[in-house]
Amino acid sequence: MINIKTEIERREHFSRYLFGSSVYSDNLSDISDIDVAIIYDRKYVSIDEALAYRKEITLRLSEQNSKVIDTILLSLEEEEEMSFLQNSKNFEF
Repeated sequence: MINIKTEIERREHFSRYLFGSSVYSDNLSDISDIDVAIIYDRKYVSIDEALAYRKEITLRLSEQNSKVIDTILLSLEEEEEMSFLQNSKNFEF
């Protein structure tokens, strides 16, 4: 797995995961983008707050890495319905 530089503050009621090629490769030059899944709890976080946090993560990762940042934003319920994390190799960061 590649080493992603990140200085993004963790927030309560959010989880962040790398998935896709960034989890399978050891070399940043071997991947075309960085895939990030952001999971949030709708009981405590509004969609506007979730979108703002996704924007912050995308901006910070773009500043710190030369790759395109692709994100997926899911509520806990959506993630459970899709079993997204169970069906993909991922790494929480």
